[in-house]
Amino acid sequence: MFSSFVVFFFSLGGFFLSLEYLPPSSLDGFNLVLIALLGMVVLNTKISHEVSDACLLIIQFLVWFFVFRFSLPGSLTSLTLSLVVASVLVAQITNGPKTRLVLKGFFALFVLALAWVRAYELDFAPIRYDCISAFLQADIFELISYSKKYFIVPVFLCPILSLLLFSFFRPATVSRHVAVNLLILVCFLLGLHSFPVINKKWSLFKESIKLFDDEVGRQQAALAALKRIPAGDTIAPKFKGSLIVVIGESTTRRHMSVYGYSRKTTPFLDSIRNKLLIHTDVVSPHSHTVRALTPFLSRPSGTLVAQLRRHGFNTYWFSSQNEYGVWDNPISLIAKQAHVYKFIRPSVGTYYRPGYYDESLLPLLENSMKDPASPKVVVLHLYSTHAPYCIVIPTEYRNIFNGYDGLGPQFFGDAPDRSSDVNCYDNAIRYVDSLLKQVVHLMDRSLEPSILLYFSDHGEAPGYGTGHIWERHSAYQVEVPGIWYFNHSAENVFSEQIKTLRSRLARPLVTSELKYALLQLVGSLPEGENSKSLFSKRMSPITSRELLYGRVHYDDLVRDEKDYLEITRNNLLELRRNNSNKWKKIWAHRVNSLGKLLEAKEYFSGVELDVVYSSAQKKFLVFHPPARDIGLSLERVLDALSDTPSIGIWMDWKNPEEDTLQESFALLRLLDDKYSIKKRMIIETPPHVRFPALKTLSSIVDIHSYYLPTDSIRDCLRVNSTCQDLARSISTAATSMGAQAISFDQKLYAFVQANQSLLKSYLWLSWDLDIRTDDYAFNSRLKHDSRIEKTLVTFPSIFGR
Repeated sequence: MFSSFVVFFFSLGGFFLSLEYLPPSSLDGFNLVLIALLGMVVLNTKISHEVSDACLLIIQFLVWFFVFRFSLPGSLTSLTLSLVVASVLVAQITNGPKTRLVLKGFFALFVLALAWVRAYELDFAPIRYDCISAFLQADIFELISYSKKYFIVPVFLCPILSLLLFSFFRPATVSRHVAVNLLILVCFLLGLHSFPVINKKWSLFKESIKLFDDEVGRQQAALAALKRIPAGDTIAPKFKGSLIVVIGESTTRRHMSVYGYSRKTTPFLDSIRNKLLIHTDVVSPHSHTVRALTPFLSRPSGTLVAQLRRHGFNTYWFSSQNEYGVWDNPISLIAKQAHVYKFIRPSVGTYYRPGYYDESLLPLLENSMKDPASPKVVVLHLYSTHAPYCIVIPTEYRNIFNGYDGLGPQFFGDAPDRSSDVNCYDNAIRYVDSLLKQVVHLMDRSLEPSILLYFSDHGEAPGYGTGHIWERHSAYQVEVPGIWYFNHSAENVFSEQIKTLRSRLARPLVTSELKYALLQLVGSLPEGENSKSLFSKRMSPITSRELLYGRVHYDDLVRDEKDYLEITRNNLLELRRNNSNKWKKIWAHRVNSLGKLLEAKEYFSGVELDVVYSSAQKKFLVFHPPARDIGLSLERVLDALSDTPSIGIWMDWKNPEEDTLQESFALLRLLDDKYSIKKRMIIETPPHVRFPALKTLSSIVDIHSYYLPTDSIRDCLRVNSTCQDLARSISTAATSMGAQAISFDQKLYAFVQANQSLLKSYLWLSWDLDIRTDDYAFNSRLKHDSRIEKTLVTFPSIFGR
């Protein structure tokens, strides 16, 4: 026993010495355990067989290290390795098969939980309350699909490897003397390195459950209070008719063709666009359902449903969301405050039955509209477009978009190809469009005023592969649709309100603000809140929108968790507000994929494309040699830009050839007839192409630009400060081709300026790829030169370099 204590204290001393002298980068849990074990082996080795056994033990620790080191941080590595060692040692000391079996089961479950938590944190961010609350209100089906989508490799691979390694790489039997000492040291290291981490996570989990439980308690109390309201204790309503609120699920407006998406995902909404009132800048306050919808449904005196009930409205809530999760669901408790409510998905606790689709809500809506009681508010809470996207919609809608139609590399560019997910998501959007079509038809058949408000709880990023996980925040996750529809009777009654609303459709909004417009429309908004309503003549302007509890300042150029798209938006909107002429000169460089194009067209005044003419296919293809041809045609790009006819197009034509010039010109004329590109297109040709037939370009587009020979100019500038002879030959070449402009890298600006007497008759077009639109200092880095007509800058979309 005495020798055991001696060994322990010597090892402890070695441990603290390692803390003092080893570099910080090596001081993770594994290194500390390994150092201590080596010390124990040296001090405990008395005979050769113990040396052999100890070496086998160390080899196993090395195997464990390579399994866990790349999925767990130092503290969790220490915890896991410590438990491995402890389990092995206890198994060796007891030497019983049942004990080993129990230890294996416990260890597999423990590793499963650790791997799941750590995989989440590696892929997204440290777990916080928002994430835990989302899981608390989900049912088991959502949790399984969620885990399969994001964590399948680390979650299922780690425990499998753990069991295999535990079974087949068990060390030889070690003596009790060695095992006891190792076990003491392991327990010491376990407490020293892992307790703070485990305690912090456990505290967070307890606090999250408490906050969630408090929210549920508030809604349960509100529901109980409503049941105690006397039947006659209500305010006489001023509104006569039906208000239908359709709440979408995980629907980003960026995948809706009515908002400019390149696929026809909303053909019905497109067809009645002139009758719709479409908000162009609505965001959700959060990307988790409870956190996103609670602000919309909350009122000072309770909830939106409770207030409408007190104002004499007959309230209905029909939902295909789960009524209960593993814990109770705060949104479902608000829904139960309605006079009539129904959840069509029989999902209780850990039970789920598939095959219940949003279309089952329509008969409930129709019956409620037939109810002679008036006024009424009907809420339809959809589930379509929630992951897994193809499973939650009927079979007939699962293959409308499939394969690589409009997707593949043409859409994703350099990003991972997620065509399968996006196809399913777009199919779900198409399904929602069909549901809205039936809702509108029901409204049109009604003789009483009927108003539809459609928005989504939050967005989704199927093309990024991040869903709506706020820890991997993106604009797609918070940018949602906001659409009103008034039937014929409602148009007559609310003509003035419609006129006011139409003038404010571009106004920045958060979904929670829509409740003020809704309440004022039906005459239930208190006077003190009129300034918050879209229908108010004195509506207060929004200065800033804080999302995700202040982690994203959507409208401000402050450093926070905004993604590149939101930073680009703020930079270009600020530029446009302060200097619209300068904004018109800033175009996006190398927009060679549809995904990047759909993002760029929303904020830029123009885009640059690299284009190659294919004589074999008789079409212009968009790609930058030597990169591979991705099959994206110029016509497909122009079609995707058809909803923004004013956007400029800079066509960097890589291969004009004299033999195919006439047929390529003929194609350009056809594209001009179809898309009106003549007055908004710049065609740039390379410096080595100098045949006079290019003069014909001036009859096809207004601006033909000659690309300055960058390498030749740089070589010349090394020996000559002005290179006037080269400038003279450039001017001659540009004139011979009928060019109206010259285009050059900003690094050649000194050369162009030094020879401006020779080049002053041309428009100057340039690019500065050191300037990125996701740089918070973007606007301050832009150069001010009235001579530069257009400047290309780097737009760092994930869909293309």
